[in-house]
Amino acid sequence: MANSVSNDFDYVDTSTALAALCDRAGDLPMLALDTEFVREDTYFPKPALLQLNAEGNIYLIDPLGIDDFSPLKSLLCDPGIVKVMHSCSEDMEVFNTLLGSYPVNLFDTQIAAALSGQGFSLGYQKLVEQMLGQRLEKTETRSKWLQRPLTERQA
Repeated sequence: MANSVSNDFDYVDTSTALAALCDRAGDLPMLALDTEFVREDTYFPKPALLQLNAEGNIYLIDPLGIDDFSPLKSLLCDPGIVKVMHSCSEDMEVFNTLLGSYPVNLFDTQIAAALSGQGFSLGYQKLVEQMLGQRLEKTETRSKWLQRPLTERQA
């Protein structure tokens, strides 16, 4: 991988590193994903960061330094891999902007929570607290995601 942001993450900021990650992750049955983006001066989201969890390994993918997203597109469009996300409608816009397509074989935890009687439109923070009894910090939600380098709190 490229630069290590901290001991808990691998920072992927080149096309070569992204291709290597996608090659390794292509054999997994499941991935968890989240995106950070900015939508201030435009109708379309500006992708700022992709977060991927592959078997407990966390990767921060910096789209600002990557020019070839075809390995990521292949990975996310593989129907044999379940992609777990929470309330993924805006994330889908980010993927469509970045990849020109949408991930397939999605499991949306917000929809699953609603169908299992946990409540409709439950936010991720509330769902984690309700299911696991842990309170997540969400202080960076409106962060300046396009600035580089990322802050320790963003990472």
